[in-house]
Amino acid sequence: MNKERVNIQYSIDLNELPEEVVRLITRASSVAETALQAEFKDLKRIDEKQALSLHAASTIDLARKRLAAIDYALNDVVQIINGYLTFKVQENLQEQVEQAPAAPDPGPLHEDMRRATEGK
Repeated sequence: MNKERVNIQYSIDLNELPEEVVRLITRASSVAETALQAEFKDLKRIDEKQALSLHAASTIDLARKRLAAIDYALNDVVQIINGYLTFKVQENLQEQVEQAPAAPDPGPLHEDMRRATEGK
């Protein structure tokens, strides 16, 4: 199993994002189901005579690596979802800022205050 990982980045239309997330979840689930079934079946076969053997250690290590690969894939999905949610929050905040009433013009108030202080 290759230990090297690389981050990739690509863009898709926003309306395609749910489909892409489901695809990634399905892929991670499929890997988990098929790979882990075999790995844990091998783990269950380790008896007391094999418990402290190289075979046991390598079987456990392989199962751990498979779990890590699944964790990486699911973490990618979580990062995509968190990025989307952050985008939506920022979008909503921007809309609120754009719809907020404009601050009143302080010019007339300052002019009234200047006149009042000059009159004294």
